[in-house]
Amino acid sequence: QVLTVDSGEVKADVMVVLGGGLRERPERAAELFKQRAAPKILVAGFGDCKANGQLLEKSGVPETAIVLESKSRTTRENAEFSIPLLRSLGAHRVIIVTSWYHSRRALACFEHYA
Repeated sequence: QVLTVDSGEVKADVMVVLGGGLRERPERAAELFKQRAAPKILVAGFGDCKANGQLLEKSGVPETAIVLESKSRTTRENAEFSIPLLRSLGAHRVIIVTSWYHSRRALACFEHYA
């Protein structure tokens, strides 16, 4: 498998922050970045990604560590459009940053497209 998705506390190659209009997701990703959980953050989601990217920068994440995916409008598209970007970044381990109630669907979508 080119890309695997794990749950639990792991070090990863990239974090993926899914959109949804919630500040908690980019805030949590910034915390994890500061803990060195991953050196890159992919921010996904039409409409949310620029604001979430700016929030990450304001939280101390350097612009060079942030990659934006701004076309996806659904969880399925988050995964479908993010997987090629993750592959281009050489990612094998990924942390998906989302809300608890969204995590099952997000994981299923990313596993499907991985």
